Amino acid sequence: MIDGEFESFVEKFNENKIENEKFVETDDYEFEYSHNEICEAQENFGHKVREFLKEKAPGKYCVLVDYDCCVWVVSIEYAREHMLSLEDCLVR
Repeated sequence: MIDGEFESFVEKFNENKIENEKFVETDDYEFEYSHNEICEAQENFGHKVREFLKEKAPGKYCVLVDYDCCVWVVSIEYAREHMLSLEDCLVR
């Protein structure tokens, strides 16, 4: 499940197209997987993205795992404008 999502993330990252992106959306998988499986996939995806960003772009993106919805990957600029808990999700 997360391999294709991660490839999509890396492609968007390489094309500098990440400002406010959603990945591993619950609605996309709820007919094929249990909510526990989706939550686990979201957590794993979030961890994988954080590790990638720590190496490639520290301090430039935030990652927020919202188990009811998706994994958000947003630019620091977007986060400053639209998110209240910026420090909680900033990848350093």
